[in-house]
Amino acid sequence: EYVWPDQLVLETATGAVSAPNPVSVQYTASDWGDVGLLQTPTARMDPAGTVRTHFSGVYPYTRGTVMLQPLDWLEAGFRYTDMANALYGPNIAGSQTYKDKSIDIKVRLRQESANGPEIALGLRDIGGTGLFASEYVVASKRWGPWDASLGLGWGYLGGRGDVAAPLAFLGDAFKQRTLFTGGSGGTTNDQSYFRGNAALFGGVQWTSPNGQWVFKAEVDGNDYRVEPLGTTQTQTSPLNLGVVYRYSPHVDMTAGWERGNRAMFGLTLHLGLNQLETTKVLDPALAGPRAGAVAPATTVSSPALVAWAPAAAAELARHTGWRVLSIAPQGGRVHVHAVSDGALFLQERVEKALRVLHQFAPSTVHYFVLDLQERGLAQSRIDIDRAEWLASHTQGQAPSLRLPTQQVYPGRAADKTVVQDEQSGGYRAGPTGFKAELAPSYSQSLGGPDGFLLFRAGVQLKWEQQLQANTWLSGSVDARVVDNYENFKYTAPSNLPRVRTNIREYVTTSRVTVPVLQMTHVQELGNGHYASVYGGLLESMYAGVGAEWLYRPWQGPVALGVDINRVRQREFEQNLNLRDYQVTTGHATAYWDTGWNDVQLKVQMGQYLAGDVGATFDAKRVFPNGTAIGAWATKTNVSAAQFGEGSFDKGIYVTLPFDLLLPKSTPATGYAVWTPLTRDGGARLGRSVTLFDLTGQRDARAMAWVSDPTTRERNRFKTGQDLSTVRVDAPDVWTQGRQDLVGLGQQFARVPVSTWAAGAGVVLAASLADAELNQWATRHQGGDWDRLATASNAIPLALAVGSGALLTGIAGEGAADTARSAWMAAGATLGSNMLLKYTVGRARPLEEKGTGSFNGGGTTATQSSFASNHVATAFALVTPFAQQYDQPGLYALAAATALGRIQQREHWLSDTVAGGLLGYAMGSLMSMQQKQRSTQWQVYATPQSIGASKAF
Repeated sequence: EYVWPDQLVLETATGAVSAPNPVSVQYTASDWGDVGLLQTPTARMDPAGTVRTHFSGVYPYTRGTVMLQPLDWLEAGFRYTDMANALYGPNIAGSQTYKDKSIDIKVRLRQESANGPEIALGLRDIGGTGLFASEYVVASKRWGPWDASLGLGWGYLGGRGDVAAPLAFLGDAFKQRTLFTGGSGGTTNDQSYFRGNAALFGGVQWTSPNGQWVFKAEVDGNDYRVEPLGTTQTQTSPLNLGVVYRYSPHVDMTAGWERGNRAMFGLTLHLGLNQLETTKVLDPALAGPRAGAVAPATTVSSPALVAWAPAAAAELARHTGWRVLSIAPQGGRVHVHAVSDGALFLQERVEKALRVLHQFAPSTVHYFVLDLQERGLAQSRIDIDRAEWLASHTQGQAPSLRLPTQQVYPGRAADKTVVQDEQSGGYRAGPTGFKAELAPSYSQSLGGPDGFLLFRAGVQLKWEQQLQANTWLSGSVDARVVDNYENFKYTAPSNLPRVRTNIREYVTTSRVTVPVLQMTHVQELGNGHYASVYGGLLESMYAGVGAEWLYRPWQGPVALGVDINRVRQREFEQNLNLRDYQVTTGHATAYWDTGWNDVQLKVQMGQYLAGDVGATFDAKRVFPNGTAIGAWATKTNVSAAQFGEGSFDKGIYVTLPFDLLLPKSTPATGYAVWTPLTRDGGARLGRSVTLFDLTGQRDARAMAWVSDPTTRERNRFKTGQDLSTVRVDAPDVWTQGRQDLVGLGQQFARVPVSTWAAGAGVVLAASLADAELNQWATRHQGGDWDRLATASNAIPLALAVGSGALLTGIAGEGAADTARSAWMAAGATLGSNMLLKYTVGRARPLEEKGTGSFNGGGTTATQSSFASNHVATAFALVTPFAQQYDQPGLYALAAATALGRIQQREHWLSDTVAGGLLGYAMGSLMSMQQKQRSTQWQVYATPQSIGASKAF
């Protein structure tokens, strides 16, 4: 039984469903789409809302498995081309051959069916120099061992040009293709998309019965006699012939005859990142759990515990990489407090820990409690029912009869746990001290003008002195042994401070360097808030001091952080000496796990190393085995011309847990990063320790990453709550927000007419003083009045920031709930006021059109004067707090906002009064919503119980 996140269950009588190739299943909650080779099964909806289908037997296919691939409609690729008959030239890299990089994408428009082809649209070289830019539409169809395709290509793919401007009927712009050279790169060639003449291309292939041989014939749409940069090729025929020998699932050998005059041979290696795996033959052997009954729970005595705890602690460290701080009896359970090794595959370490504890603990122990920390920060608490865990490993159980084996909660403060362990008389480890590690080191640069691959390999000594659980001094010394840096000759030009373009000098000046020497302190502030301070040699190019704050709710999809750093550039030798350049750099960062196809987003806004200000957008997809592929782009206030070649900073990266590659378990992670060019704009500080990485166990999927392929595929189709593991889910804030908005709308509609009339009367009365106060504002410009107005205008922003801080729970759940009401009220107020502005369209005092100029519905009406957004937002933000905490003085703070709006002649008095009334109304209604929520019954369920609570 496999459960897909959208409540899809596939059940088979034999437990085997297979097909020749991966099959994409499309479905909704109530009906099935095309399931390809599996045909259309009979589906039914069970009472729980789950779609179920039954296959009566095993289909006659033996190769491949059924795969559900929600993103198989989208392909993206990176291409690197070395043009052997063209040079960069003396201005860049002299006699180096020309290199071109590009990004390609393809989108499926129609999925293949029994009677119709698959249709796709693609773009090539969309963000590079445009030398190989192409667009195409292609149809493909497979029947039996045959596969054929036919397409129409523009640009490079349509260089033969035997189809005259197919889209000319859309306008004259599509008759001629603009020659796009890309300039300095980094821009799209959208002015050329699907324009000009095109060419047909296509092919057919036949696969042998054993699947190892593939014979191909194709018609090429390109004309190689007209190549970029004048690199012409001879071509006597557009027909290409080829044969592929599939040596193994991951290795192809190819031979072919191209362009009528050229033989080619190729070797292709291919492997999906989500398929990586390595058997851990070097891990110490660990026996499986022994079957047997668990004795009735009794209090575990300290003498009995002390007898086996030291040996258990040593075995735990050997098999998991954790450092056990304490093992203590607590009634019928044993509590283990340990420092985790930061490995991604946490559940596998937990499983090993349970096997060790089960071997050592007496049968009277019914529960194990694992309290894990990292760098002194409490991470997670895992409660394990020993009997259920044992049964799940030694007994055959139907899924519907399984009970939870473990539950995961937020970790407890480390100091409190250690005190409890000391009082219990249990085992406690000694203090930590100095540790060092000598290991190989390697770094590389891909795709630069000096060569496709520049690399260095050597040895690195890493050391650390633990001063306290959450304070440590760490450093490294690196010795470069082998490299090809004799080819590294190019130093990029720059119109900005050279914050990164001196990279050649940094990596080639000295063979022995000190990359990092840093003191770090981290602190848990409570309710998901964390802070750190650090200083020293922060990375290979910069030294300085910095601080970071992070808010990361337990298993929540969103996290927020801020870091600020004062740094100074290091000398090229990477010793203790510094250069003159110094800068303040830092960013506000938002992290979002979208929940859609394992896509995670990160947005950073702030100041970069060159002093430029802007934002970085980062998107990545994380696969079930922990590998990830992503891309980032940074745009700052530096123009494309000032930035130089590339126009803006961007790159692609792959994250790879070494556990998937090595025969021994390791927490290390590798990063392969490709950046088209190293430039000074948008350059970020490379901090080695970030709070987001240190708090990884707060991720809702922290227990889901597994390196074992069998476990991974079994869990692949399971929905939110595994039957054998229960975790505490974060509340659905989006659903609650929608409910609040609906309730707000209903309450707004129930406001009596008399109340509206009273509000209108107050606004009309205020309008009598509009002209007089505007004259006062005209006379009181400049000096202290301007400074006072500026402070007044900042009040709504300050209120929003303060409410946002309270929203994170830093002052408790009650204040967080009120802050959420305030933000909801502010959002509803701004939305309502935009409609009001558009309807009324009143001219601002600065426009000198008088108090009675109205132009509702005009193109600029949303920027009009009535009513004041500033004042409305301020009242919406303070009203829930004023009413929940009985603090009427907050209204005076909100009303002070009106001073700045009137003094700067942005609004009339009546505009500010109307805004205040609107904000007050929305804030009051949201405050009523909050009170209603607090007095409703809240129903909840756990694996052992169903309960309800109500606040009075």
